[in-house]
Amino acid sequence: MTVEEMIIEVWEASGRFSDLNPYNDPPTNNTFDLTTSGAQRILNYLNRGYMAVTSWKYPNGRQIRFPINYSKIYFTATSKTVTIDSVPSHIVLDASTPVPADDAYNGWFLETADGQRRIISDSVAATDAIYVSKAFDTAPSAGEDLTLYHHQFKLLPGANAESPDNITVDFVSNFIAPEVIHDLTNQRTLYLSPDKWSMIAQRTGYGTPSTFFWDQQSIWFDVAPDSDIVYEMEYRRVPPALAATTDEPQIPEPWHTPVIYWALHEVYRRHQESTEAWAVKQDLNDMMRQILTPDELVYDKMDGIMEVSRYGDNN
Repeated sequence: MTVEEMIIEVWEASGRFSDLNPYNDPPTNNTFDLTTSGAQRILNYLNRGYMAVTSWKYPNGRQIRFPINYSKIYFTATSKTVTIDSVPSHIVLDASTPVPADDAYNGWFLETADGQRRIISDSVAATDAIYVSKAFDTAPSAGEDLTLYHHQFKLLPGANAESPDNITVDFVSNFIAPEVIHDLTNQRTLYLSPDKWSMIAQRTGYGTPSTFFWDQQSIWFDVAPDSDIVYEMEYRRVPPALAATTDEPQIPEPWHTPVIYWALHEVYRRHQESTEAWAVKQDLNDMMRQILTPDELVYDKMDGIMEVSRYGDNN
């Protein structure tokens, strides 16, 4: 069903509340208009229902996921070479390798030509300055190259000065969590670690990562990558919101009705129709219990996930 069809269905099923009228020509109601306040309010309820249905968890703990709940990102992780311009009481980088943004290198570590490693405690874009957490045994010199490494890779939108050194995600707000990361360069798979600091045995260690941690904002590798490594990250996401008149929920047709029921329940709650709200909530729960058939599901007994999988992949 399209957004237009679903909005009209909700409005008519609820008894045609005047404040939710999705037509711009009452009382004839011939011209549907998504920009009306009524249509927009019902659309908001439909999107809430869409999110609820695509992440539904049953009382026994089993959870449904659809292909639309998953997507992939490809990114390259590597070290970075910069050049020193001068070394007063701190390091100033050459204009050819500037600090891209304030704090961009905070938490990274550097290695000098003679093998000294130091954690970077501050980085300032205006002056291209880098400050380290511990004084050097032997100070590096102007013109010397430094290698910068980092365990942490932030999830950032594309239009960001730090994006080239991190992971670009078109819709950061839709990202829920990574599932698994595949190292395409070395043909290995990295799995999620339950704890960041026990995973990172050495803060200034580099090599080829073997596991990762997710802190709700960044991916952390157990060691900092020391060469170009191409990764494929599979992640869970919130389905893109319904927005246009012709949009359709990217789930099988039978599952559109529970989305409508959810929106209808919200409409009744808005109008303090408690009896109708309770009844449609029961209809919603009943449908969610009855809608599944064995050939629609792949049940993973290990993590309690029921995958609605026979309808293909939506990336």
